[in-house]
Amino acid sequence: MKQDAPQTPEAGGATGKVAVKLVATWIVLPSFLLVVSGDPAWWEVWGYSVILLVPMTAFAASTARRDPGFFARRSKMQEKERAQRHLQAWGAPFFLASFVVPPLDH
Repeated sequence: MKQDAPQTPEAGGATGKVAVKLVATWIVLPSFLLVVSGDPAWWEVWGYSVILLVPMTAFAASTARRDPGFFARRSKMQEKERAQRHLQAWGAPFFLASFVVPPLDH
């Protein structure tokens, strides 16, 4: 049986921040989509939220249990290549648009 990695204070803080962000995502994502669509009975929002958030929560919980330092390491990580940073900067508006356009179409 694999022994758990020792948990450092830094790892615990990062895991706590991830937990807070995850809870906020469970509230903000469906709320945002429902507000933009203007229809609380739009069942696709609820389905999309469950399909997206359940695996995300399961991954975060299992990762926090297996490797507590993972989130601390990932939060410090930045893209080293200039081209990747530019790609992320240009891609961000399209990523955000992918959450805004579907509810407007409803």
